[in-house]
Amino acid sequence: MTTGSAHAPFEGLAGLYAVGALNADDRRSFEKHIELCRSCVGEVMSLLPVAHVLTRAVPYHDPQPQLRDRVIQAITGVSTAEKVNDPTFKKVPGTTNRPRRKGSRVGRVLFKLSAVLCLAIAGGLGWYASQQVNLARALQENLDVANNRAILAELEAVTAQQAARESSQRADILAAEDLVMILLESQPAAPDARGRAYWSDGLGIVLTLMGLPPVPPGRTYHLWFVPATNPVSGGSLSLDDAGRIAATVHAPDGVTAPVPMAITLEPDGAGVAPIGEVYFLGRPN
Repeated sequence: MTTGSAHAPFEGLAGLYAVGALNADDRRSFEKHIELCRSCVGEVMSLLPVAHVLTRAVPYHDPQPQLRDRVIQAITGVSTAEKVNDPTFKKVPGTTNRPRRKGSRVGRVLFKLSAVLCLAIAGGLGWYASQQVNLARALQENLDVANNRAILAELEAVTAQQAARESSQRADILAAEDLVMILLESQPAAPDARGRAYWSDGLGIVLTLMGLPPVPPGRTYHLWFVPATNPVSGGSLSLDDAGRIAATVHAPDGVTAPVPMAITLEPDGAGVAPIGEVYFLGRPN
């Protein structure tokens, strides 16, 4: 789209262009201008019907032969009769040598103008559509970035809330009146590891384990409760990069008091009975 300073030289030319009244240089300049100026294109298009009607406002009438002869003689100095008698003057059989109708010329001008305008409008609309596509893509990219940031912020908020809840829950367990501490003794598989369990019947169990070796692919650490009968699964445990486990768990159904506990390294998906190597064992005092 043209700026105000670029548009100023062409102000008021749309009407002259619509009726074909511009000279060749001005017309070429204006046609280049309307390739980028939608306001001028709209003005010319609105004036085209008016110009089309003006070409038909006065019906054409053949002039009287005497008037035609006088006009031609006044312009050329030769009468029509002299032209007819001139051996160099040739008349095409079946035609009359009368002036071409102005309406036909204006009609051709309008046709050319319509074609030029169609091209200009097509170019303008193509440019406008391209700009809209680019704008839509930019907006979509910005929207995607904004959505990703919003999702990340939401995940961070959820993680922070969860961490806050877990910290509060652990603090409540450690402050519980019925708290029982169970020392988890490391086994030969992890001789330098240390662990404890803090058990409250009413609130849950806090596990703190340190010094565990990294988990091999396809394996996971698993917690077991060992009452008088068969071991009961307490679920898998997540190991961080420093070899630590900090988790809040709950005793399975049917286990209502502190019982011996074990931690093993099991294949992924295991959980019916311990089959892996034992890393910790502990019993309440």
